[in-house]
Amino acid sequence: MFKFPHKYPLKNGESITVDLLKSSDYKDVHDFLNRSAEEDRDYLKYDVRNVEYVKQRMEAIDQKARISIGARNKEGTLVGESTVY
Repeated sequence: MFKFPHKYPLKNGESITVDLLKSSDYKDVHDFLNRSAEEDRDYLKYDVRNVEYVKQRMEAIDQKARISIGARNKEGTLVGESTVY
C-alpha cells in the first residue's frame, strides 16, 4: 500500500503522480473529461460539457459521499480519474 501523493513510474520511462482529488479540482476534472473522445463521453452518466454540473458532482467529496483519485503527468495535467461512491 502507498500513501498519497504517490509517484508511479511508467514503462516508457515517464511517471505519473496519483493523489486524492479535492472538490476544488473540478476544472481539471472537467478539462480531462472533455479531452476524451465524444463517443467515449456517450457512456458517461452525466453531461461533462457543463462545468457547473461537474463542480456540483465534485462537491460530494466535501460531503464524504465520494472519493476521487487523479493521475497527473509531469506537467501537472490530469490524465486519469476514478471515483468511488
